Amino acid sequence: MKRAVVLGLIFLTLAAPLGAAQSGTGIPGSININLEGPNGKQNLSIPVQILLFMTLITFLPAILVSLTCFTRMVVVFHFLR
Repeated sequence: MKRAVVLGLIFLTLAAPLGAAQSGTGIPGSININLEGPNGKQNLSIPVQILLFMTLITFLPAILVSLTCFTRMVVVFHFLR
């Protein structure tokens, strides 16, 4: 029984994007954001640029911990200290 449930979930996970890709309008409720100005350049105000920069800086430690062995190195250095 467990195997059938797991196989069903795997099938639904793999088949769901295929169904959405075949519809002509894409995923319902999707939002397209265009940041190009009249000249084809991005015209973001300084506060928006600062907000995006601060957001990026906020997520960098999480990316560092999740994509590298940073946590393991911290633990090993703690024991070596």
